[in-house]
Amino acid sequence: MEREIQSTVIQLLRSACKDSNSYHGSIIPELTLEQLGMDSLKLVEVIYELERSFGLQVAEEEILELQYVSDLIALVDPSYRRNREAI
Repeated sequence: MEREIQSTVIQLLRSACKDSNSYHGSIIPELTLEQLGMDSLKLVEVIYELERSFGLQVAEEEILELQYVSDLIALVDPSYRRNREAI
C-alpha cells in the first residue's frame, strides 16, 4: 500500500510539474517542493487531488508545513514518516 501511495503522489507531482514545465528530473521523496518549482497554486492543486483521491481533508496549517515530497506522502500515509525516521 505504501508503494501505491508513493507512486500516486509522485504521479500527481509529475503531472503538476509537466503542466508548468518546472521540473524534468526524477521525483524522489527527498526532493523539496521548492526544487520541483512548486508554487503555492500548484501545491494547492496537488493537495486538492490528494484529498479527492484519498478522501482526505488537509488543514491549512499542514499545508504551510510541507517542504518535501515525503511530507506529501506522509499526509496520505502518516506511517510513512515514522518508517522513514526509523531508517
